[in-house]
Amino acid sequence: MQKNPYKALAGILDDQAQKRAAQAVTQSWAENEMGTIVADGLKLDNFGPVIHQYGVLHYLTLAEPDFVNTENVAGGGGDAEFASHNHPVITPVQLLPLHVGDRVLVSPVNHGQSFIVIGRVVPGGGG
Repeated sequence: MQKNPYKALAGILDDQAQKRAAQAVTQSWAENEMGTIVADGLKLDNFGPVIHQYGVLHYLTLAEPDFVNTENVAGGGGDAEFASHNHPVITPVQLLPLHVGDRVLVSPVNHGQSFIVIGRVVPGGGG
């Protein structure tokens, strides 16, 4: 009995379709990486060399802790608790710039040719 050539061809086409679908998913969807800020750049956990040129989302580049006083608020009633005053506003820790040793989440872009740090990673508070 002779083998069915169409069945063999269908099997080959099915294998090729599955391979191409898997490639499309892995090549077009961003897979984020974990990394660490080091003295001379960015070190990814799954990539050997240090990356010297990389992008950082703007909110991770703000100045070191900034202390700004609010405008004076006019008092009233003559009591000390209502006298003119202002309040210091301190940069939140989450907005501080990156430092050496910070763990970061990195997104590869341009087909893995460039990298963008998208956030600082800190230990979770779960228990």
